[in-house]
Parts: sequence; structure tokens; C-alpha cells
Amino acid sequence: MSTANVPEIEYAAFDAMKEVASSLKAAYFHQQLATDSELEIKYWTAQEDFVQRIVSGVDNTDLEEIRAAAEFFARLLDELETRAKVA
Repeated sequence: MSTANVPEIEYAAFDAMKEVASSLKAAYFHQQLATDSELEIKYWTAQEDFVQRIVSGVDNTDLEEIRAAAEFFARLLDELETRAKVA
């Protein structure tokens, strides 16, 4: 009897990457709520869409690609949080 080879590490990493992406999208959404500028609202909406396109394009079996996306999202989130503290 054979068992399926399930890439559990990749799936866990993919879920973690999606969590970081969700946090980033939530931060972008809060930026939309914090402004009355239609231009800024469009900008933050485009940022949310960009994150979603990246998540959709990540191969959930490629650990390097997953890690790179997660690190990218974490860096963007950190930069956004740093800017918020300064403002």
C-alpha cells in the first residue's frame, strides 16, 4: 500500500505566507479608511489587488517562492507600520 507524498512543510509555509499577506491587505484597508482622498483610496486599493495577484501566482509547492513572497510581504508591512509610527 502506498501513501501519497504530501508536501506538508510547503502547505504550512504557504498558509503562513497567506497570513502575512492578509495582515498586509488589512493594513492597506485601514489606510483606505483613514483618508478622504479619492486618489489615496485608489492607491491603497491597488496595493491590496497587487498583494492578491502575488498570492494567486505563488506555487504552493515551491518553498523558496513561498518564502520569498512571505518575506516581501513582511517587509512591506514593516515599512507601513514604521511610517505609521513616524506620522
